[in-house]
Amino acid sequence: MAINPTTLKALIDAQITNETVDFSITPTEVGSRMKDTIDYTTEQIDALELVEGPQGPQGVQGPAGPLGPVGPAGLEWQGSWVSGTSYVADDAVGYDGASWFCILATSGTTAPNLATTNWALLASQGAQGPQGVQGPTGAQGSVGPAGPQGPAGSSTYSTWRAVINYDSVVNVLVNEIGFTSPTITNPSNGKIRITKTGFFTSIDENKLDLITATVNNLGTPYVCTLEKYGFAPNNSLDLNIFDMTGVQSTTPPCNFTVEIRIYN
Repeated sequence: MAINPTTLKALIDAQITNETVDFSITPTEVGSRMKDTIDYTTEQIDALELVEGPQGPQGVQGPAGPLGPVGPAGLEWQGSWVSGTSYVADDAVGYDGASWFCILATSGTTAPNLATTNWALLASQGAQGPQGVQGPTGAQGSVGPAGPQGPAGSSTYSTWRAVINYDSVVNVLVNEIGFTSPTITNPSNGKIRITKTGFFTSIDENKLDLITATVNNLGTPYVCTLEKYGFAPNNSLDLNIFDMTGVQSTTPPCNFTVEIRIYN
């Protein structure tokens, strides 16, 4: 901080104004009086206002410094290492998840991680990081377009149709599949079993269908449903007999028509 020049000048002027100028004084006396003036003004320094002077103008730019020495040569990236390719010192390549730089020219077929005379490791592959947290479930995608229509299924079939009782075949009406001499048994009330050794095991059960007519026993209507009971090992089909209210029959019906279809 500097003394405000205006304030300092005012103090000095006041000293000179209050004094009678005596042109006869000697230089020594002048110095003494100046000393008194300086001493007096020094005593007033603490009362003076100290202000920061304005910033001076920027100086001119200095001359450029001398040119520095040439730095070392950098590496030349050559991409992935290729067996039999010529490489020179400071060539860098990638191999097996790491980068290598050539320290001695080579055109060999030995990989960098084994040819330590010609190659040095530059950076190796980092360790696998931990598995991240599972992201939120994405929004359901839109319905895809309908697929092409499949080929039409087979509508042709062979038929065996007969009138049977609960214990025997009464009359064979149609026999297109060679289904002869089946055994009809009544293993329990409301169930009739049709058995033919070797017949049902020789066909695809998904191509077999059974159609039954409504039957009557002493005026009571019944319906039959197919149960593929022991289809493969026992060569048999079971007919479950129900009355029209859905209750399984307790007495076998008599003389009803059964039709077995085997689709081609």
